[in-house]
Amino acid sequence: MEETVAGSRIVDVVYCQICSFPSEYCEFGNTEKDCMEWLQKAHPLEYEKLIDGDLELKNLKISSSADNKKKEKVVIKRSERNRRKCVTTVLGLEHFKVELKKAAKLFANKFATGSSVSKNNQGLDEIVIQGDLQDEISELIRAEYKITIKDIELTEGKR
Repeated sequence: MEETVAGSRIVDVVYCQICSFPSEYCEFGNTEKDCMEWLQKAHPLEYEKLIDGDLELKNLKISSSADNKKKEKVVIKRSERNRRKCVTTVLGLEHFKVELKKAAKLFANKFATGSSVSKNNQGLDEIVIQGDLQDEISELIRAEYKITIKDIELTEGKR
């Protein structure tokens, strides 16, 4: 529902009674299913607009796990921890049926450095290795686990 007043746009925002977010942000909470059920009952037009009107959301809902498998990659990220100290994180090895704890131990032994499996901010398991070892880890992953170079992505980031 939009109204125009003297060149300004006024928008009525529907706040979810389940998660208290605006309805278009319910997908980012932990109660998306309950939120969508509430929205469908309480505000059917808003629900239709949200689900049917947004093509990107539709495509995300329709995509199958087979489509996602094609896009799965191992991401090796170099992050700066302090001024000159770096940490390398490896994410996505589990998609290639690699046991993360064994891989972390292999990295620790091969590079004589600290390596562990931990959860990142998104709740996914990742291997954290002390030091700037992006290229070396990429080579080791290709040799040890037979993962091709096109399935490996090197990125930079800040911690």
